[in-house]
Amino acid sequence: MSLRILKYSAFILLFLSLLYISSLNKENYKTGSYNSTLFVDPAGYNVYLPATFQYGFENNFPDNMDHIVAYGFTLGENKKVITKFTYGVALLQSPFYVIGLGICKMFSIPNTGYSPVNHLIVDIAGIFYACLGLLLLVKLLMHFYPINVSIICGLIVFTGTNTFYYASIQPGMSHAYSFFLITASLYAIYMYSIMNQVKYYLALSFCFLLIVLIRPINIIYILPIIAFNVSGLRELKNRIKLLFTVNNIVATSLIATIIFTPQLLYWKFAYGKFIADSYKEETFSFLTDPKITEFLFSPHNGLLTYSPLYLILLSITLLLFTRKKLMYASILLVVINITYLSASWHVFFFGCGFGARNFVELSCLLSFPLAEFFLTNKSRLAKPFLIGLIIVSVFCNLKLMYAWDTCFWGKDDWDWREYRYLLHQKSLTINHNLDEVDPNKIELIEGKKAYKIDSLELYSAGIFFIPNKLTKGYFKSATISVELKPLSETFGAQLVCMGDLNDSTVFYNSTTFTLTKNKWQKIELKSKLHYNNRADYRIKAFILNDKKEEYLFRNLKVELE
Repeated sequence: MSLRILKYSAFILLFLSLLYISSLNKENYKTGSYNSTLFVDPAGYNVYLPATFQYGFENNFPDNMDHIVAYGFTLGENKKVITKFTYGVALLQSPFYVIGLGICKMFSIPNTGYSPVNHLIVDIAGIFYACLGLLLLVKLLMHFYPINVSIICGLIVFTGTNTFYYASIQPGMSHAYSFFLITASLYAIYMYSIMNQVKYYLALSFCFLLIVLIRPINIIYILPIIAFNVSGLRELKNRIKLLFTVNNIVATSLIATIIFTPQLLYWKFAYGKFIADSYKEETFSFLTDPKITEFLFSPHNGLLTYSPLYLILLSITLLLFTRKKLMYASILLVVINITYLSASWHVFFFGCGFGARNFVELSCLLSFPLAEFFLTNKSRLAKPFLIGLIIVSVFCNLKLMYAWDTCFWGKDDWDWREYRYLLHQKSLTINHNLDEVDPNKIELIEGKKAYKIDSLELYSAGIFFIPNKLTKGYFKSATISVELKPLSETFGAQLVCMGDLNDSTVFYNSTTFTLTKNKWQKIELKSKLHYNNRADYRIKAFILNDKKEEYLFRNLKVELE
């Protein structure tokens, strides 16, 4: 089998695997669900496409769509589409979007821009670029290291950091695209430095300008890109001389004009100015008091708390600093700046994300010191010890990732109880204790206690608990089960799970069953739980006898997960 076939096979296998993982973590691609792809930020990145190809940027957008996607964008006066995000991600998604429109038209598949197929299209696009980024990373590593070292190190960094989360569970965010673009820039500058072909310089300019367009703060990556594979000042001078020729500067200026002009025109349309601060009140509020400790170690999206592999990668980069001084120095300089700026943002945890998501783009650079260490370190103790640490770190990252429910639901930024729950995630079963109810309601049936509810009793005894007082973590879902024996000819009672706060209903789920008279039968209800850390917030599981019938029940229990 040729190497090319192996590459394509590996790409397809990785792509399908990530797409499968992504599909498991979506609520049926339902628009408006907090687990769906096009929700909040991804909807804001993507809105340029339905506006361009289906509705226009004014007057015709579907009613309340901004509210449905939790204001990833807003619809202003005359339904003017306002998004704080630039169009870079949408540009990379556009080929998939156009192909999707054609397929939907051909097979009469509903496509409103927010139909289930549109969520799938965004997932496919993000996963495609993530896979392409990993393929380029391994290919670039192979220019310096053996194929086995290159593949292993690429996969370690990809799966052991939060890069994997944004490549599979949240591919609609910008990070998978930035990961691809930075990797492609590294590959392009390396090939240009050894072959001096114009196509590589054009690719470098296009990718880097898109990096800046998508996240302007990522302009700092110009340092490690220029210094890639550079050890000393002489090499750096030669690299700068190679890059900054008159022809190259003219070419870059033309590409920049092509890329940035649509964005400037959109800002003029949306904000009335060609250069606009679309983030408004969202800013670097803590420049003089950065939350560095929280950013690195907090259970609320801390960098090292969720992806401890970063600590290993950064330690190796420091250890091998003298091997490629300028390259590794530029990486460390980016780490310091990204850490400081992220910790200075008005919310250091950057909303609902997994770990410090600002480091996803950086992960590709950190694979090179790792490969260097594996290739050159001959210690019989250091390498096995490092492999053990890496395995534990990768496992920790994956375990937390699959326990993650979009946001951190702890009481505060240092709620370690929630973090321990994510790491261990043990279920908890609460059983209904019949010894605590009115003894006049208890009957002994076949040697077992059962609770009898008559036609005058609307609510049965049940299980009431306060989530705040549980000691095993914050639970997201519950399975309520009970054995019932109807004593009436008809039966239409409901098994209920609900939450209330100060006598106000927070959530309510129920299911109705029609059962056989005088026969014990087991019924179940699966319910999502609404989290609230108030001490007066209660969750209840009981039977609602709204048909005013008679029955017995036993073995009522709630299993929390």
